[in-house]
Amino acid sequence: MAAVPKTCVYCGSVADLTRDHIPPKSLFNKPRPANLITVWACGSCNKTFKNDDDYFWLTLASRAEAARNSEAGGAALRAIKHLARPQAAGFPSAFLATVQPVEVKTASGLYIGNRLAYDVSFARLNRVAARITRGLFCYVHRALLAPGYVATARALEGFTPEADTDLQQLLAFVGAEHPHSVGSVFSYRFKPIPDNPESALVLFEVYQTTAFLGLTIKGADNVWTEWI
Repeated sequence: MAAVPKTCVYCGSVADLTRDHIPPKSLFNKPRPANLITVWACGSCNKTFKNDDDYFWLTLASRAEAARNSEAGGAALRAIKHLARPQAAGFPSAFLATVQPVEVKTASGLYIGNRLAYDVSFARLNRVAARITRGLFCYVHRALLAPGYVATARALEGFTPEADTDLQQLLAFVGAEHPHSVGSVFSYRFKPIPDNPESALVLFEVYQTTAFLGLTIKGADNVWTEWI
């Protein structure tokens, strides 16, 4: 059972509580690891996460780079079957509409053919990542995030070159922390910010391929667009 106060960690409700998996349970093939992370969420909040969770699952498991992870292939096949259900009408066609051929070149620039690729909505990925960040904060601290604070996150691939210097400093700060793993699907590092118990940096990776940087911060100081 979730090891945080029995209150929805997203809205503070104490009614209709369910368990929200951090990260989404769908990322894991069966048999799932015994150390899945959960936090309390009300039914209303949990229900609103489903579409973004499905997108997060399919997008990250289907990445060509994720083939290095033994779990990603099976997860991608499950995602495709899941989204083929009548209840998911509209999602597959919307996803497939973003698929297009792209040229593949070697590191030296030699063209070696085409492969299919798809456009990624970083906004949707980052919304799920922000929720994972909030959930990890509550799980690690065994407490709710204080009023006025938000969790926000971004995929590392979504940062601009101009932000690289600041990004590298943040990665060095949180990267020194001990990593925690949930199977081979998910790993994270958590770094509290000195002198502010409500602020923390979180670096996490899915399928040993896609990494996100999350933080908890005062809402008035947040400059990123995806937060919860």
